[in-house]
Amino acid sequence: MPDCGKEDQRADRRRHPRFSFDEPLILTTEDVSVVVGRSLDISVAGLGGLLVSGSWSTGSLVNLEFPILDRISLKLRAALRNRSGNRYGFEFVGLTSTENSLVQRTCEALRPVE
Repeated sequence: MPDCGKEDQRADRRRHPRFSFDEPLILTTEDVSVVVGRSLDISVAGLGGLLVSGSWSTGSLVNLEFPILDRISLKLRAALRNRSGNRYGFEFVGLTSTENSLVQRTCEALRPVE
């Protein structure tokens, strides 16, 4: 019987596939703190990124800004769902149908995370 590592188990639990997404990321908090980082991956439901500063609690709401298709700047509301060191996982909240469509089209144009 094959040995399933933690990574295989984590991938099996994901609700949505993730896609490689390496773009600048700007995070703005409720108190207007601005943190610049880099996105790592994206799915129709959220985004993973690296941020070298900041410390937020799980569930914190933030605004994320990042370029997508043809360098359009997308600004979305998101909740922090997890953190490991400087790697943060955000879930998009309250997307409009237009925003949802843009995220979906972005994912379709990218390479899946393996």
